[in-house]
Amino acid sequence: MMVGSIETMIKKWARPEGMMSDIADYLKKGPNEEKIDELYKAIELRGLNPERECFEDYLACKYIRNAYIHGEWNESQRIYVESRNFPSTTMQFSPEHYARIKKCYYHILNKLGMANALEK
Repeated sequence: MMVGSIETMIKKWARPEGMMSDIADYLKKGPNEEKIDELYKAIELRGLNPERECFEDYLACKYIRNAYIHGEWNESQRIYVESRNFPSTTMQFSPEHYARIKKCYYHILNKLGMANALEK
């Protein structure tokens, strides 16, 4: 739900034209790593002090979601998830893992909301 929620927020608020066009670029096709990096830079450009760790954890969550949707791991995505110290199965998640996910979710939602407010 976290990934879909953030992507829906970007769809609703960011338009390909206007001040949030760089955020809207996240929805274009391309490597996930590049899209997350560009989204981070777009937030940073606005002076909103994004936490790199939250964006990297968000990418790990996106890969976890992909594994469940597609029914199997992309091996490079699994390696990335484990490099972020998340287990490769949610059955092994601890309260600390869920707390990290919640933190990055709220952080990115907040930064996108602030970027939207700056456009108004």
